[in-house]
Amino acid sequence: MTNQNLEWMTDWYSEDYYANSPEHNPKGPKTGTKKVVRSVNADWGDAQNVRANGSITIMRIKRLPTAPVDEFEKQENEGKTNYDYNTSARCVVNSSQAIS
Repeated sequence: MTNQNLEWMTDWYSEDYYANSPEHNPKGPKTGTKKVVRSVNADWGDAQNVRANGSITIMRIKRLPTAPVDEFEKQENEGKTNYDYNTSARCVVNSSQAIS
């Protein structure tokens, strides 16, 4: 999470979820209308800066789970592709076996 983009989480967002959540591996509420996105604050500089300064806090915010439809595609009527240049995704696998 050092690219200063927002990264989608699988968790639904709830303002007060963490007040009563499990301490280890909280999963988020079962349902919701907005998803959690996390990131490093852009004011902290680039990835090199983050590594040099040690531990960091990741911000947690909410977003609708749909990205805006690109204006060019709306005009050209070539389909509806969601482009959101501020949001990225990362795949994480918990496995005791090597992934090839």
